[in-house]
Amino acid sequence: IMNVLMLGWEFPPYFAGGVGIVCEALSRALAERGDEVTFVMPHGPAAAESPNVRLVVASVPVSGLRLVRVGSLLAPYQTA
Repeated sequence: IMNVLMLGWEFPPYFAGGVGIVCEALSRALAERGDEVTFVMPHGPAAAESPNVRLVVASVPVSGLRLVRVGSLLAPYQTA
């Protein structure tokens, strides 16, 4: 059994482009093995939840978690 931390832009039913379907399938497969999966996405609704995964929305405060912002030149869907 593993504790798995996944980072991504979206997770069903909260979509931003489509890769969330793959993230959800991978998370579900890990959970079915007995692994505990926490999925962190930068933005989303405060009440984000999934039956197999602990969803954490970084822009929403969560009791017991400390938010540390890391500067980056990367941005989703950024054009040239």
